[in-house]
Formats: sequence, C-alpha cells, structure tokens
Amino acid sequence: MKTALIILAILATAPIRAQIAYDIAIRNCGEAEKLYLISVEERRVIDSVEVSRTETAHFKGITKEMTIAVVAGDKQGRHTLCPLVLDGFPLRLSMEEDGHATLKKGSQLNARFCLAEASMVPYNREYEKISSEAASVVRQYGRQIPDTLRKRLSQAYDLNEEAYSKQAKRVMASNKPNIIPTYYLLGWRHELDIAYCRDYMNGYLYKDRKSLSPLREKIKKETPKMPGAPLTDLTINDMKGNPHTLSEYIGKGSYVLLDFWASWCKPCRQEIPALIRAYQKYHEKGLDIVSISLDEMAQDWAKGIKDTGMTWTQLSDLRGWRSVAAGAYNIQSIPTAILFNPQGFVVTSNLRGEKLARKLEEIFQ
Repeated sequence: MKTALIILAILATAPIRAQIAYDIAIRNCGEAEKLYLISVEERRVIDSVEVSRTETAHFKGITKEMTIAVVAGDKQGRHTLCPLVLDGFPLRLSMEEDGHATLKKGSQLNARFCLAEASMVPYNREYEKISSEAASVVRQYGRQIPDTLRKRLSQAYDLNEEAYSKQAKRVMASNKPNIIPTYYLLGWRHELDIAYCRDYMNGYLYKDRKSLSPLREKIKKETPKMPGAPLTDLTINDMKGNPHTLSEYIGKGSYVLLDFWASWCKPCRQEIPALIRAYQKYHEKGLDIVSISLDEMAQDWAKGIKDTGMTWTQLSDLRGWRSVAAGAYNIQSIPTAILFNPQGFVVTSNLRGEKLARKLEEIFQ
C-alpha cells in the first residue's frame, strides 16, 4: 500500500506536456477552394478546410505543442498566405487582394510575427521582379546572354539577397526571446549565412527544438569553413603524385583561395576565367590560389587544367567526392572556394563571380 501511494505521488507531480488548441478563422478567401494548415517545423499538414468565395475558412483543433505553421493554398506549402505561431490564442485573418492574409486579431506574439513578415515584403517583390526579368532574358537570348546583362542581373540578385539577409537579421535580433526566429533559422539556406546561424544559436532559448536539429548538424559539419576557423590541415598529392600538406601553402603570409573544382563540372569551368582574372590582378599583392580537384582520372584532371589555363598549385587524391579534402571541409557542391587570411584563418567561403571580385577588391585596394 505504501509503495502504491509513493507511485501515485510521483505521477501527480510529474510534468505533463501541454497541448495547444488552435482556432483560426480566415475571411474573404477569394478564389481559394481549399486551404491547408501546415506545420513548418514538422513539415506536415496539420489540418485542411474546403472553402468558397463567401465563406469564412475555419481551422479548429489541437496540436501537441506550440509550433510555427503556415496557412497555404496547397499541401506542399508553395503558395503561403501567412506564417503564424500556434500559441493557444484565437486568430482572425483576412485575405487581401494580393492573395496574402493579414492578421486582424490574435496574440501579441503573432502581431510581432505579422510585422516581421511585412518588413520582408519589399525584398520578396524585388526578387520576383528580378526573376521575371531573368526569365524574359532567357527566352530572348537562350544560352547566349550578353555578359553585361548577365552581370547586371547577377549583381541585382546578390544585392537584394544581401538586403534581405540584413533585414532578417534585424527581425531576429528584436525577437530573440521568442520562437519567431526559428522560422528564419529553418530557412537559413536562402536568407542567412551558416556562421551567423552558429553565433545566433548560442544563447537562443529555442535552439534545442527538434526542427532545428538539421541546422545544428550542419553547423557542426561546416565549422572548418566558417569565418575565424583555423586551417584544417591534410595531406594530398600534386600532379606528379608527390604528397603535400595544405599548411605548406596556407598560413604563410599570403591570402589563399582554396578552390574545389573538377574537370567534368561545367559551373566550375565557367568560374575559372574569374579566378584567372583575380589571380592576375592580385597575385603580386599577396593572393595565391590552391585548387583541389574532385576528378577520379588523372588524364581528365590534367586535360582540364591545360584547357582552362590555370597556372597555380593543383592538388587531388583522384577519389572524386570521396576525397579526403572534400570530407574535411564538407564539400557538398562545386565550385566552392574558401578564402584564408595570411595567418591561416578562414575569412569567408562560398564566394563566386561578382561576390568574390568585390571581396578581393575590398581586401587589396
């Protein structure tokens, strides 16, 4: 009897996971025939409702915990009307003429979320404008796009992406005590650099959420490429089969661009003229390049070097994606370049084309 009472006492004091009720009404649904409530964190449909032009769509149910969700016009979430936090407070939304929803009534947390998303609208519209122009250019020129036009569109895209990222970081800085930044961390591939995510996650209350586990794992793997990281040294052969360590070239007083490429990689070969221009322009000022090939055949590697005109250090273990260097630096796609400072610490990574040119100009001029 005494044992039973002890067990009952333990059960009575054990924590119970709270469930969250959601009550979401959406007016003026327009042309929508069906709307979906999708968990962004779990990547699944929580609820759906069929609607007509005159009806108010109504989602009502229970979810196991507070979570970030979106109301969307399709079950894949491609046509998102608005993101929300399912926090137990009733939400009242209204569809606008542009096809998106605005919050009319809800919690203070969702009001903040609404303002945050509204601040991102100008950058989304600029992206749509650039994408539309790029599609028009492709239709007109096919693969023969003039370099000046390609450069202008690329620069416009990069500048808008940079502005978008800065605004996302402002939003996250002002919302660090709450769950809203999780939404932007989940979309880090498009908005935020991985080094920023690493720094932000330190001290973030919601950093251990299950939905952020892929990001935590990515941060762990990407650490050798992050700004401030010391050289991860390794041994790899030159074209004659002689072994070399990366520390023979990096950390010796020059800036070094560690470039990952392959002879079969078309984007890599398209990037090489920009590398040649950078090398010719800045080599005497203190820039070196070390290229690591992910080729598997020595003759393909040698021919690729000859055809592209590269004159700097070339290394490879001819193991393709199983290369020791690709593993050490978590190389998932090529071309990829990592810039080291004269002391052998990472300055930045994943710079290509105009972004690389601007960074080198910043350093050497």
